[in-house]
Amino acid sequence: MDKTETYIKISDCPEVQGQWQPKEGDFYQLGCKRDKTPVICVLGCHWDKCEGCCYEVDDLKHECVWLPRQDQLQGMLNEYFEISPQPNTYTLFTFLHGFIEDIYIDKSYPCERFKTWEQLWLAFVMHELHGKVWDGDKWIAQDAKN
Repeated sequence: MDKTETYIKISDCPEVQGQWQPKEGDFYQLGCKRDKTPVICVLGCHWDKCEGCCYEVDDLKHECVWLPRQDQLQGMLNEYFEISPQPNTYTLFTFLHGFIEDIYIDKSYPCERFKTWEQLWLAFVMHELHGKVWDGDKWIAQDAKN
């Protein structure tokens, strides 16, 4: 599981955080909305206790940044790919191949920005579902990239 500052930064966007329905097993950065101390926690059942802090599940969305696991990122694409008349696996492969090909061909969007599978999958989700790319600092509309 990617717990790097880069992954925290690229995950902290409305498109991702707006989909979070906190549940047991979720990873998140504790207290990052209040301070810069990165403490990564895994959500427990009803209360989460980490570093002496307790949060009600409903408060997590306002106080923390959710770090989606790779399976959760892939799950975000399920509905998108099921719309296609082609089998889901083939469609996923086709879209992912096209995305990676775009990254390698387009030098203004270097693949070196993504160091882990979670980062790559999050970039794929943002590209396919929201038409955005990571400029090294923030997500921007694909049309706006140079």
